[in-house]
Amino acid sequence: MTVTKDLLNPQHSIHYGFLTINQDANGFFGAYLVTNRWARPIEFRISSAVQPNKVQHILYGDGLKPFIYSEVIAKTLVEKSSQMVDLVVTDLPEVLGLRKKIDIPVVCLAKAEGPIPHGTHVIPGPRGIGLHLAGNIEEAELFTSFFDGLDIDLAEPFIRIRDAVLETRKSATRSTSAA
Repeated sequence: MTVTKDLLNPQHSIHYGFLTINQDANGFFGAYLVTNRWARPIEFRISSAVQPNKVQHILYGDGLKPFIYSEVIAKTLVEKSSQMVDLVVTDLPEVLGLRKKIDIPVVCLAKAEGPIPHGTHVIPGPRGIGLHLAGNIEEAELFTSFFDGLDIDLAEPFIRIRDAVLETRKSATRSTSAA
């Protein structure tokens, strides 16, 4: 699972997948925004809610949340997308396990006070933001070069995702109550 050097080619059409997971009374659900290199939207998806039962909580223990996040919700959203991406960006370390399930690099926005997730490399992202890369050292070196010339705010799309999820849920509630 290695990344091609196409990412460093300015002619290469780069697509990012911004993926986050939320929780509400119905369970965990994911949202996935695919953008072009300028963070303009191409595709947006929201998963169905996943509600683990008591037995799953017992059997999975502390591994339940990473399993649901990366293997159930994130993997499904990425695989069902009609647009292939060059990089998946998440704001949750529990999603980094997705890298073991797909052939696409996965980075997580690093929190200054947060621990470094096992099996990741810390790399500098655009605008000085720290990133955790789930992958090998060669990918870490490639992405360090890749992010060197970029001027994109990797945190900003998550604000748009949250706003779009809220609006989608409001719209669904309005159409349900109108029926």
